[in-house]
Amino acid sequence: MEASRSRRSVADLLREAAIRVEELERSGATGAVGAQTQRQHPVDGETAGSSTGGHPPHVEAATHRGAQHPVDAEVARLFAPYARTGGGAFRARQQRRTQAVSSVQTYSHTFCCLARKDCTMVPPRSVKECLQRAGLGEQRLSFRGDHHSPGEFREFLAQNYPKLRETGGFELLRISGNTRSRGLSVIECPNEGYTVAYLKDPALSINHATIYIRPLQANIPIQQDRAAVSSGPLTPCIFCGEEFPHTVLRQHNALCERRSQNESGNGDSAESRETGSEQGELTAVEDSGQPSSENSEGPNNAWVMEGNPHRAAKLFIQRALQRCQHMEPLALTLSLLQSLETRHRDIIAFYKRPRVEWASPLTCRLIGDSAIGDGVKRHVLSTVMEALQSGFILDEGQRRVLLFEGERDHLTPSGSLDLVESDFFVTAGRMIGHCFLNEGPCLIGLSPAIIHVILGGNPEMATITHADCVDLDVRDVLELLEGTATLTEEQKARVDSICLPWDLPSVTSENRKWMTEKILLHTVLGRTTKQIKQLKKGLKDSGVWDLLSARPDTAMVMFPRTSEAALTPQMILDKITWPTSNDLDDDVSLEDQCRVLSFLRQFIENGTPDVLKSLLRFWTGWEVLPSYLEVEVINCGLPQSSTCFQTLKLPAHIRELGQFSDDLKAVTTTSYSGFGQI
Repeated sequence: MEASRSRRSVADLLREAAIRVEELERSGATGAVGAQTQRQHPVDGETAGSSTGGHPPHVEAATHRGAQHPVDAEVARLFAPYARTGGGAFRARQQRRTQAVSSVQTYSHTFCCLARKDCTMVPPRSVKECLQRAGLGEQRLSFRGDHHSPGEFREFLAQNYPKLRETGGFELLRISGNTRSRGLSVIECPNEGYTVAYLKDPALSINHATIYIRPLQANIPIQQDRAAVSSGPLTPCIFCGEEFPHTVLRQHNALCERRSQNESGNGDSAESRETGSEQGELTAVEDSGQPSSENSEGPNNAWVMEGNPHRAAKLFIQRALQRCQHMEPLALTLSLLQSLETRHRDIIAFYKRPRVEWASPLTCRLIGDSAIGDGVKRHVLSTVMEALQSGFILDEGQRRVLLFEGERDHLTPSGSLDLVESDFFVTAGRMIGHCFLNEGPCLIGLSPAIIHVILGGNPEMATITHADCVDLDVRDVLELLEGTATLTEEQKARVDSICLPWDLPSVTSENRKWMTEKILLHTVLGRTTKQIKQLKKGLKDSGVWDLLSARPDTAMVMFPRTSEAALTPQMILDKITWPTSNDLDDDVSLEDQCRVLSFLRQFIENGTPDVLKSLLRFWTGWEVLPSYLEVEVINCGLPQSSTCFQTLKLPAHIRELGQFSDDLKAVTTTSYSGFGQI
């Protein structure tokens, strides 16, 4: 009992001490207010003195409440000020504010505005940065308005992306397939137009996925703002003293240092010409205030903005080679002293190496031949693409191993299980990308359906024809299904022998057209799914996938059709720089030169595409048409060529066109054996 009484007395003492402290703290700030209140409302002495210890009335009531526990009394005392200051009013204000906010409907989502009307792939990071600087790209937008009004939603997007007003409309897209897919599919537009309520419809399953906005009728020009490009402060060059921004100072410093060396006699005339040419390019860059398109250190996305796909591909190649120009060169060596099978194996072993930067400088060497220079590189890359196009010889005495089969312009990957299990198509993708980066020959005649799927398109949307089907038995079945005559039991059995192993139903008069489409889809794309994935991986390894994903229209450059890659006589004649009388050799007369050059013109005009292809390969080292071709007439036994300088040297002693044609055909068909000169 004594212990219990002492515990209560201690609690009371602590409580009274806390109350006294509060009163002392309030007395200094509210003394004047309290005095005025006391004058207006006098308190009787007995009433004021009846509060034990001077407690406030609410505390006295809490203290002397008969059945209340001390803890409850303490809680009531502590929270009494909140009850007096109108907590109910505070809650009412909060409730009214919440109701006012909730009355305005808000829709927040992530949008990304694209620049090209034909874009079908998610842009990579570099392209998104370029779009962002142009006022497009990805933004988190909040729409407040009528969720059922297409006009308000259209105006909302136009306010955030003003350049959309000049494109003649837009359409919305989303990522198709799984989350790893980079392909885009169109969100079907209702008759009244896109609305927020439509986009929030659970049936679309957009949820939190990014919505892409694609212009409908015109591309949005992306002109990079100079002020947005950080160029850094002006810094003087230590060689010439002129001031340049940081974005071009490094390049100018290298050129200025080389020029000073040339002026001191350490450089030759060729290097001086090269320096002058590069200095002219740099001057144009400095005048514009922006970094050169070949300078990978600056914001370089010129290939994204270029409208011409051929020019865009060339700009991308220049940027990739510039970025890796200081890396360790790749060395590819082939021996002319060994068999063709050995050379093909060496090529495959070279492209099977993992973790290689394929845009690095390439040096090629032919064992058994003293030739050096760019002509050797062209010859080697031409050999690589020829083997990829027509097949590799891996074992002596065996047939060529074809990686691509079928008709021209309808080539499809081989269905060989051995090639798939050995990742041969990854190697093929690296070959295609590497030759493309070195501006070499391309894989010609690939099926448009295969290209469509490589670029991330839906296989169901691919255009497939009978020419894409390699299996002749399947072609016969397709011809039966396309007819209108009733199928006999024997014909139905032939169709079922194809369909049943692929889990397709038996053919009937109602499903013949559907069956034709499914058989084509499975034969061309279903059987080559793994091959296409490996090709895509090889293209990514080589570094050209960024170009294809951002600019799908450049696929026509990387995978040209046969008609586009075929050489014509006029194409070659337009590139020839014909010699003049000033270029005449001292030992060759003007009459001999004119006669031999006329023979060459007639040979080209009458040549077939295969003959012209062999001639061009002998002339330059590969089948790719260069920007110029040189011709010389000299005293020699047979026609010769200097592939590094792209110069064809013709003998001056030939008197007849027949002899000239025979000699030129003889040498052009032996270019595979090497050069025979340095």
